[in-house]
Order: sequence, then C-alpha cells, then structure tokens
Amino acid sequence: MPILLLTMKLLKITLILLLTIIILFIILTGKNNATICFNENCIEAEIADTPETKMSGLMFREQLQENEGMLFVYDEEGVYPFWMKNTYIPLDIIWIDEDFRIKHIEYATPCKADPCQTYNPNTNAKYVLETNAGFTNQYNIKLGDKTAIAF
Repeated sequence: MPILLLTMKLLKITLILLLTIIILFIILTGKNNATICFNENCIEAEIADTPETKMSGLMFREQLQENEGMLFVYDEEGVYPFWMKNTYIPLDIIWIDEDFRIKHIEYATPCKADPCQTYNPNTNAKYVLETNAGFTNQYNIKLGDKTAIAF
C-alpha cells in the first residue's frame, strides 16, 4: 500500500510539473498569430492588435519569410493609412473589410528619407495584412476576393 501511495504522489507531482512547463512554454514562446488564406494560399501572420504593436508593425525587420506577414486588427472598420517609416523590406499591403473581402491593395517600398509616402486606401477596412512584396501578384489576389482568417 505505501508504494502505491508514493507512486500516486509522484504521478501527481509529475503532472503538475508538466502542466507548469507547458504553460510557461506557451507564455514565453507563443506569439499572437493568425492564418490568412486566399483560396489555398495561406500566410501565417503575427497579430498587431495593441497600440504598441500597430505602431511598430514590421519596422526594423530585415526579412520576412515567404509565407509570413503581419495582420493589423482594428476594433471597427475605418480608413487606416500606412507608411513605411523604418521598414526595410518592400511589402504588399492588403486592406480587408469585416466581411473578409479585399478592399484595397498597395505595393509599398521602404522609405529612404522623410517625408515618407502614405499609403491611403480611401475605403473602410477592419484588417490590414502586410506580406512580402509580390505576394498578391504571385497568387493572383485582387480586389473583391474573399479571404479566410483563423485566429
């Protein structure tokens, strides 16, 4: 009987330690990501949904992997202009409405000197996706196409 109790206690301690390790792993390594698909072509995107992450965006990044991007998520639809201040890589910027339809696309180049160009969609959007430049051409993505976003 004492061996069974000892085994049960060790099992309980092991489970608690394992859960603690899993939780710490998620907290320390987990990024806030979403998957955005255009037909069968998908991007894994970091989510920018706080004032700080929206302000910094992809600034100071030297590269973006082929199927990666950043998804800016807003509380409500609105006109959200972007610029490329301190952004080192050319991007496609895709504005998406609350029904997940593409409303505007821009090819944006890094800003080399002030004042930086502003990319203004002149239409409402709830989401804005930044991808590597050429993504929309490569996959024939155009205005009016529907996307799927999995958070």
